[in-house]
Amino acid sequence: MQTQFLLNTETYNQIIEAEKQALKDTAWFVYELLKDQIKDKAFDSGEYLKSLFLKSIGIGDIIQIWSSTPQAVIMEYGRRPLQKRPPLDTLIPRANRKGMINDTATKYKDLNSKDKSTIYLLAKSIGAKWITPRAIFRTVYDQHKDQINDFFSSKLKQYLW
Repeated sequence: MQTQFLLNTETYNQIIEAEKQALKDTAWFVYELLKDQIKDKAFDSGEYLKSLFLKSIGIGDIIQIWSSTPQAVIMEYGRRPLQKRPPLDTLIPRANRKGMINDTATKYKDLNSKDKSTIYLLAKSIGAKWITPRAIFRTVYDQHKDQINDFFSSKLKQYLW
């Protein structure tokens, strides 16, 4: 006796679409969790937040959340001691916010000599010492994985029924 298995392609397509929509909603949920964590843990969070985005890969069954700024890698993994110093131009907004300099220039070459010295010493200090990893992406996942899975399951049920 031979057993036959018939697949209803219409139902199959509805399941696939429900799964994709639930995945998109879950990605936005995780994106919001990341934004909250970045505001709390990151230095220079404004630039980091602006660079954060979602990207759908392939036919939409994979969604990548990532940042296009090099700061994201440093925030996640830190910076080892005695590495290259950070670019001088990138330290200007941070130094302005912290009140270390008063110049309104956005490029290192346009700063006055006193503020150039401050930025250079800051960069040298960061290069000589290190930056502690803040593991923002990993922390969000580790702290919220059950909540993320529950959110996905509830969205999937919502779209299926």
